[in-house]
Amino acid sequence: MFLRAFLIFSAAISGISPALAQEEANFFEDILITEEVKTDDKAAAAAQDAKRLLQQKPQSLKIDLSELPTLNERPNDTKAEKLSDPADLSAAPFGLLWGASVADIKNLGVTLQPTELKDYVNSYKASNLPKPLKAFREVILTFGADNELWRIIAYGNFLQDTSDAAQVTRLYKDYYQLLAQKYGNAQEFFTPAQKMVEKQVKQQGRMETVSVAEAQPIGNPEFLSQLQSGEATLYAIFENPSVGASLAVNVDGDNQSYIIIDYKNLNILKQRQQQTLDAL
Repeated sequence: MFLRAFLIFSAAISGISPALAQEEANFFEDILITEEVKTDDKAAAAAQDAKRLLQQKPQSLKIDLSELPTLNERPNDTKAEKLSDPADLSAAPFGLLWGASVADIKNLGVTLQPTELKDYVNSYKASNLPKPLKAFREVILTFGADNELWRIIAYGNFLQDTSDAAQVTRLYKDYYQLLAQKYGNAQEFFTPAQKMVEKQVKQQGRMETVSVAEAQPIGNPEFLSQLQSGEATLYAIFENPSVGASLAVNVDGDNQSYIIIDYKNLNILKQRQQQTLDAL
C-alpha cells in the first residue's frame, strides 16, 4: 500500500533499516481497523469471535497504541484550554481541524460532551458540526493527552433493513466510492458466511449426493443475520500519507444495520510513536 511504501522509502533516506520501517508500516495499517468499527456492544456472541479474528495484530512490533503515554493520559487543565497555532492545523472531516485543541473546536461553534471510550481518553461526543452529514447519528472526537484532535469516528443512522441487508450494502458502496476518491489506496475485506449445501458428484462411477460448504456472497438472502452473528464481515480501509480511514458494515442486536467511518491522523500517530521510540 501507499503508506507502507512511503514509510519504507522515508526510512531508506533517513538511515532507518527497512525491517524497522516494515514494522512501522504494519503498525499503522493495523490501527485503521478498531473495536468500534468491527462490532457494537449489542452484537451476538458469535460476532465477538469474528471480531477477535479481525483484531489479530502483527507480532513483530511490540508497541500497542493503548500504551502510548502521550495518548492515554488525560491532559491537565492548562492543555485543555490551549489555542493552537493555525499553521499546525489541517482540514479534517465534518469541517473540523486535525491537531486542533478542545478550545479550538469549541471556537468553531461545536458542542462537546465528554464521553468514555475504551483506550481513547479525552474523547467527546460532538454536535453542531460545521459540516454535518445527515447519514450519521453520532460523531466522537478524540484529542489524547496532548489535546490534539487525531481521531474522528462517525456512527451511521440505524436502518430498518431487509434480510439481504440491501440498504446498508448500498450505503456502504456509496461511501466506499467517496472515500476511495478522497483518500485513495482502497482495500476491501469480505469474509463470507459458509453454508452447507447438497450437491450431486460422481464418485467411483456413481452419482452421489454430498454436503459441501459454499461461500455466501454479499447480499445473499440471509446476509443481515450473517453480519449480525459475525459469520460474515465487510469492511474497507483507505489511506494517504496523512490520514487513514476505515469503513465498516455493522448490525446490532435489534437487526438494525448501519455503517461506521473511523478516521485517524497518521502524521500525529507517527509523531507519538517516534516520541515513544526515542524514549526507549
